[in-house]
Amino acid sequence: GEIVDAVCHQMQQAKTSTPEDAANVLIFSLGHDSPMWLDMNPHGLTRFVETSPAWIEMQPPRVKNVTILADYGTSASEGYGIRCDPHRLGHFLRTQLSPQLLATCWDIILVDAPNGWGPGRMGAIYAASQLAGD
Repeated sequence: GEIVDAVCHQMQQAKTSTPEDAANVLIFSLGHDSPMWLDMNPHGLTRFVETSPAWIEMQPPRVKNVTILADYGTSASEGYGIRCDPHRLGHFLRTQLSPQLLATCWDIILVDAPNGWGPGRMGAIYAASQLAGD
């Protein structure tokens, strides 16, 4: 769809960019594709946020070095109840993300974690909405 096309376009530009016009990419998740995201943004800043130490451990060193281990502090079962509670949703943003991540202007933010049945994605979605700005 339109969003995937826009992300692909931005990542293609990042891959061929110079350091001066490289992209800042934040990804809430690690997977087998994580090295690809670094390869697609060779001159830019790519960071990962992950909840699973096991997923971090299985990554190559270059991915591990740009990954933050986070605890969302939520459960999927409470998602509906906290959907309009910025204080509760913002707890993850305030306590788990570094000042550097908070101060960065992100060109692309992908939310693919955490899983929808454990901690739920409310914290990651809220954090992405706040980091994306206007």
